[in-house]
Amino acid sequence: PDPPREILDEAGDPLPQFLSSSANEERFLPLVELIESIDVETAAAEYRRHYPLFQQAWREQGYTDGEFDERLKAILDELLATPEAAEPYRLIKPEAVYLFVDPELENLSGGQKILLRMGSDNAARVKSWLAKLRQAI
Repeated sequence: PDPPREILDEAGDPLPQFLSSSANEERFLPLVELIESIDVETAAAEYRRHYPLFQQAWREQGYTDGEFDERLKAILDELLATPEAAEPYRLIKPEAVYLFVDPELENLSGGQKILLRMGSDNAARVKSWLAKLRQAI
């Protein structure tokens, strides 16, 4: 990767930078394996069976425009559109959480950032499952 550019905190002190690590990717393996263990057709059938409850909860949360189904599909599409990031990527930790140094990556949605942080191989596996679910629903 390129040499780090200095990033300063509010007091003007340099923030330490970190490179992503394959060790971080390993901690996501149980989650990836759990997702892959769920049969897509069964998940889609259960979603359709319980859809009236999802829609009711959606309305109770104050969402009066649109349908829950539309929102779910939009979220799946957003996750599937998560860009590839050159690894390793740089992170900073100004407080309690790590942030991407690259502003384009930091501006992604929370779900997209999780996909990036789980590593490209894991993300590809999850995106493959999500694409099948998107098609099934």
